[in-house]
Amino acid sequence: MKNFKLAIIALFAVAISSCSDDDGPSYSFNQENLAGTYNIVFYEEVTTENFSVGGTTATSRTEIEGSSFTNAQIIFNSNGTFSWTGLYDVSETTFLQGQEVSSTDYIDEFDESGSFSIDEEERTINLNQSDFIFEVSRFSESSFRLMENFEDADGSFQAEIRLERVN
Repeated sequence: MKNFKLAIIALFAVAISSCSDDDGPSYSFNQENLAGTYNIVFYEEVTTENFSVGGTTATSRTEIEGSSFTNAQIIFNSNGTFSWTGLYDVSETTFLQGQEVSSTDYIDEFDESGSFSIDEEERTINLNQSDFIFEVSRFSESSFRLMENFEDADGSFQAEIRLERVN
């Protein structure tokens, strides 16, 4: 009986500790809250391509990692337009069948502008009404992440961009 009481007390303690306090109202993902200037602080991209050589299927994988962001910003305007500018260092590595075949470092540039639309329910941003539809995660007053994932029989593409609000 004593063990039963201890088990009930332990279960009750776990139940109480697993309940969380409401941290107040959440920051809604909508065009009004999105509008602002954001520094790009992280950029990573992985592309996988499947191809056939002499009847044998092979896979190449390219990994791109951005760093040292210089004036790298994206501005989302409340009227549904955006601009994406700045420089960043790139480290690009390509693998064929899992073996590294090339590695290159260079400077690249963000230079795009146009219109965007958001889907509040799906938490996505579509830039220039293109096939690039980014999933939005960890959206807050100070930062958020853009994620892009695409996969078909020929390969896949994955990207992550982390943004921190300037104003």
